[in-house]
Amino acid sequence: YPRVFSDASENTEADWPSALTLDLKRGMPVVVVRMEKGMRLTGKVVDGAGKAVARAEVNVIGLQTGDWRYARETDAAGRFSLMVPAATGQWESNYKVGVVDPSHPQAAPLAETAEFTPKAGGSKSFVIVLEGGLPAGARGK
Repeated sequence: YPRVFSDASENTEADWPSALTLDLKRGMPVVVVRMEKGMRLTGKVVDGAGKAVARAEVNVIGLQTGDWRYARETDAAGRFSLMVPAATGQWESNYKVGVVDPSHPQAAPLAETAEFTPKAGGSKSFVIVLEGGLPAGARGK
């Protein structure tokens, strides 16, 4: 995922790149690109009876990015996988993974995990229990 640092006083989500393209030419100054390691989060969303919940929207809670770039929809078996930035510097924090309602993005999560601190290059797996299943209209895209 790209992380954007800018001197601009306002930077909207539309300004954030989804990819980095470099037009390198012979004789130009050295270009340094540093990739930072993230943390892989995997898991499964199940209802109170242990049945997989398909098409549930899973997102990281606590990043305070205001966007949904980390959100993923569960597959038919209720599984999800996403990558998040490691907790470093200004991003040092504890996060949670939760099932969210995409039609009400500012609402509290429908279910969430305990807090964890993302470690560079690490991985963590979760089972999120969504008591009562997914409410009508809360399915992912």
